[in-house]
Amino acid sequence: MKLLKNSYAKITREQRELYGARFRECGDTPRGVFWNDAVTRDLRYSRLVQHIPWGIGDSPLMLLDVGCGSATLHDYLTQRSLHHRY
Repeated sequence: MKLLKNSYAKITREQRELYGARFRECGDTPRGVFWNDAVTRDLRYSRLVQHIPWGIGDSPLMLLDVGCGSATLHDYLTQRSLHHRY
């Protein structure tokens, strides 16, 4: 168990350092989170949301976006008037 805990701590530290350095280098941009550019990011989002049943019922679709990104999925959905809670 201790080995697993130490491995997790090492991986977490390395990821934090890697993403921190990239963000400092590229800023709050797609490249800052290791994506190529905004075009491919938006293509990724379009493929993701095409499978979501938009417009069913009166309540907005509720999304929990957890991952390695910069929380731009909310902006993408808002710009396309896709009714959601983020």
